[in-house]
Amino acid sequence: MQPERIDPRIQHTTGDLYVHRVVDDSGDPSKFQVWIFSEAKAWESVALTTERHHPILRHLVLLFSKRGTPSWVKPSTAKRHTDPPMLHMAKLE
Repeated sequence: MQPERIDPRIQHTTGDLYVHRVVDDSGDPSKFQVWIFSEAKAWESVALTTERHHPILRHLVLLFSKRGTPSWVKPSTAKRHTDPPMLHMAKLE
């Protein structure tokens, strides 16, 4: 499965992220679907509950802020952020 709203004319590089905010009926945009462009040149779904290393810069892991902003940081930095992000994964369909 891959993101539906990716423009096929755009050339992606390994490690590119696609973050899709899912707004529910109440207007709450706190659910996300996240994909990463892999070394296999394909989009892979990302689980927010597990530590995800960058596919090339393996010393970095993906961290989401409480506002949902993604960053590649060192694992020691990620561990300092003990509060879970205010994000929830939306069901991929």
